[in-house]
This record gives sequence, C-alpha cells and structure tokens, in this order.
Amino acid sequence: MEFEMTQKTSLKLMAGMTVAALGLSACATTELQDITAPPIESKIISKVPVQKVVTLEARTFAYGEDGKRAELVGIPCKLRNEMFRTAYQTPANVKLPVYGAETTELDLKCSYKGETKVKTVEVRNLTRENISKSGSQHGMLGVLIASGVAAAHGNRPNDDYSYRPPFFTLNEKP
Repeated sequence: MEFEMTQKTSLKLMAGMTVAALGLSACATTELQDITAPPIESKIISKVPVQKVVTLEARTFAYGEDGKRAELVGIPCKLRNEMFRTAYQTPANVKLPVYGAETTELDLKCSYKGETKVKTVEVRNLTRENISKSGSQHGMLGVLIASGVAAAHGNRPNDDYSYRPPFFTLNEKP
C-alpha cells in the first residue's frame, strides 16, 4: 500500500501541527530568571580523557498553591558521577565534561525546604537524535525508517554526546 501526500493533505497536517504547537507553548509559561554569574566549572576526578565540555543551564522550579510553576532562585544543587562533580546555586550555567561513549548519567541533588531531592540527568546521544530528526523531514515513512536506523546505530565511540538540561521541579503540582 502506497501513501501519497497531496498538497491539501500536507496543508491540513501543517495546520494541525501548528495548532498543537501553539497549545503546547501555552502550557510553558514559566518565566525564566536571567543568569548573570559566570559559568560554574566542574571538578574532574577521573583520568578518563575529556572529549569536550558543554555549558548547560541548570534551573529549579516549584509549583505554588495556585498550581503555577515558578523558577526558584538560590537553591543549592550538586551534580556528580564517577568522573566529575560540581556544586552551584540555581539558576546557573554549569560546565560539564563529556567523555564520548564513556559518558554516564549524572546524579542531581538539590536542597529544598530542608529536604534533599534527587534526580537522574540522562546522557544524550546527539548523533542518534539527529538521525531520528532527519526522518521527520520525509513524513511518517521517513520517521519510521529513521527510528529503525537510529535504534540499530546504537552508541558508538565517535558519536556526539551531551546531557539533558539539569532542570528540576522540586515538588508535585497541587
């Protein structure tokens, strides 16, 4: 069975995607604070060679009694794994070493209202993400093919790695 995308179908699809994007952007109304301090350096504790250093925004949020999410300022946090560690107060730009295929997830701990909150920050394989994204330019069939290619690709030594942004919502929505 072959699917042919007509111009009319394409326009309907684009209109639907635009409405969905606008709806999602309306949910993301949290105002972000300016980060004025210089980036925070990480202390490297491993002999594994650093492939590159990425600078990511680190932010913390909490829901108020009104159900709205707001950014928190001055929350002490620590990011670490077996290769490095760093400590900062949010919001901050943090410089994080990346070790190629040996890059591992991070433990994120933040102190909030007398409690330590813990979260895992996952590794991103940017090469695989780009393979998946490239398929979206070619419709549903392209997405399916690219997803299969990305899954088969696995994590390779020469891939480009990074981390998910260390954003942390420290409480549940009321």
